Amino acid sequence: MEENKSYCIVPADVANEEKHMLFRIPLYQRLFAWSPYEVNQLMEDLKNHFKKHEKDSKKYYLGMLTVVKQDGRLDLIDGQQRMTVLSLLSIGFMRALEHVDKEVSNKWKKVLCDESGKPRLFFNGRSDDYAYLQSLSKGEKTIYVNQKMSDGLETISDFLTENFKDDTKQLIKFANQVYDRMAYFITELPEHYVENPSSLNEYFEAMNSSGKALEQHEILKVALLQDQPDSKKIAFTKLWNRISNFSMPLRPKVEGRKDPGQNIGVERQNNLYKEYIEACRNENYDWLIDELCVSAENEAAQSIASIGIEKKEDNNTDRFDKEDAILSFAKFLLIVLAIHNGDDAIARQNTSKLIQAFRENPPKDLEKFYHQLLQYRLILDMYVVRIENTAGGGVHTLIARNEDNEELPRANERVRQYQAMLDVSTELHIWLLPLLKSLAEKNLTQSEILHKLIETDKKNSHQTCPDLGELVFSNRNRCRYWFWHLDYAIWEKQLLAKEDEDVFAEFGFGEKAVDKQAILEYEFRENRSIEHLHPQDETKQPEKWELEEINRFGNLAMISSSFNSEQRNWLVDSKLENIKPQVDNKSLQSLKLYFMYLQAKKDGGWKQGENGSMQTHERNIYKLLEESMLQYEDGQQ
Repeated sequence: MEENKSYCIVPADVANEEKHMLFRIPLYQRLFAWSPYEVNQLMEDLKNHFKKHEKDSKKYYLGMLTVVKQDGRLDLIDGQQRMTVLSLLSIGFMRALEHVDKEVSNKWKKVLCDESGKPRLFFNGRSDDYAYLQSLSKGEKTIYVNQKMSDGLETISDFLTENFKDDTKQLIKFANQVYDRMAYFITELPEHYVENPSSLNEYFEAMNSSGKALEQHEILKVALLQDQPDSKKIAFTKLWNRISNFSMPLRPKVEGRKDPGQNIGVERQNNLYKEYIEACRNENYDWLIDELCVSAENEAAQSIASIGIEKKEDNNTDRFDKEDAILSFAKFLLIVLAIHNGDDAIARQNTSKLIQAFRENPPKDLEKFYHQLLQYRLILDMYVVRIENTAGGGVHTLIARNEDNEELPRANERVRQYQAMLDVSTELHIWLLPLLKSLAEKNLTQSEILHKLIETDKKNSHQTCPDLGELVFSNRNRCRYWFWHLDYAIWEKQLLAKEDEDVFAEFGFGEKAVDKQAILEYEFRENRSIEHLHPQDETKQPEKWELEEINRFGNLAMISSSFNSEQRNWLVDSKLENIKPQVDNKSLQSLKLYFMYLQAKKDGGWKQGENGSMQTHERNIYKLLEESMLQYEDGQQ
């Protein structure tokens, strides 16, 4: 059997016309996605490496490229990000050296372009992006802008200016070092991979099983399309690439653009999603795909070799001010496949079995399946909470807003928070699957969605509140849901309170003692565990409790493991003092714990006994939980 061909190249090899090195990013690959942080980190690494190895001429290895040679070009099966950054580096050096050293500037121009002056890196089926790269190489302005590439090039240019503005000799030296010593390893797959599509599947799965972080949904993309005609490959791949990016809504809210037509506020975003979802119900998919997907020329990949797989990059870039869906794209695929095939059990499968699930339950109608992917992605965007990452932690957000005919007060806020509660407490397929099905049939008001969520939640063994004796530490894994639900009940009670109303008067804290805003700004977050206020290890505690008392519902709260570990065996009074900063910062980890804090503050300490603060808190908070469940039973939502 023909072996894979492996070799090493540097930019100087790419510029060598005798080697005639041309590259192509298949349509099926996503385009350049590096953030400015990652680009700047590469520049810092290059500078530091060549400074450290100035005398020994050691190469800087940027990574591996996996390619298949076809029609005189190397199709990038893996490594398109690293090859794109080489093109941006070339433009950056060309511009920085144009009036400093024409010879070195021209060397980098040959890295970027072939002898005809066209970029060596070709974007299959993406004429706008290829034309944009070509315009960058010529210094021309364009109407279309690939923002990621633009940001990457700006980062490179800024780095070169800031680090070498007063020393052109060092700039030339750095440009030559990168030209001669920034290296790629290339693995060139033999021709039979081109001729036999299943060979690529086997190769990618072999890479996956050997520990390389390949996404299964990228392998699945190959498998689903390998027998499709070229026209469908292009259309379905554009759709897949658009839908699979869960880092932002398909139609994000954009404001502050110079062109007023590009500004999309909350109301406009809402109306667009309604229009798109209605188009799905009317099966007007051709218009919708054109509206949402990046336009591309009708040129197809020559074979399955054009379908690329990319590694999942593991990086620690700044996560703040970004957002994401509450589920992975792989889980979304399983849920839509379950709906498509009419088999809810598929949605329960683990995402590690994604490929196996599709092999055992292939879509019955591939075109319809792809259309459903679009429809349910739109519904997911609009009606299901997303996570916005901030410096304070993840915050659940929701695009959908109240309708004019809402039955319930504050319905939109309640839907957002109830979904947030379900997100951390309940397996996704249990509540999300029936919600998506209902919304595919017709529009629902936020009140109707809240009814639907509660109805589904009740069917999931949450019809009535468990007995107080069941809510103990030994049952903590089975009781987790009720701690989450209790926090929701406290939050909702405060939300629905009238202005200046003390809705927790029965607790006897006093109206001014309760920080209403801290309750209203409470956010549900994962990675919480049920822990004790009065600890099991009583070594440092002045008062000793019976073990049964320690493990009662009244002494337990849901908190983060980090918060618990840092104060595990502290004195109870010290633990309670640690709640105060959370109140002041409006960053409570547990509303139940906050009420424990208020009760201890009222009673002068955290004490056991029939009239002690722990049992008093337990009675009052359990009553609130019961009342919350009773109002759902009576339909008084």
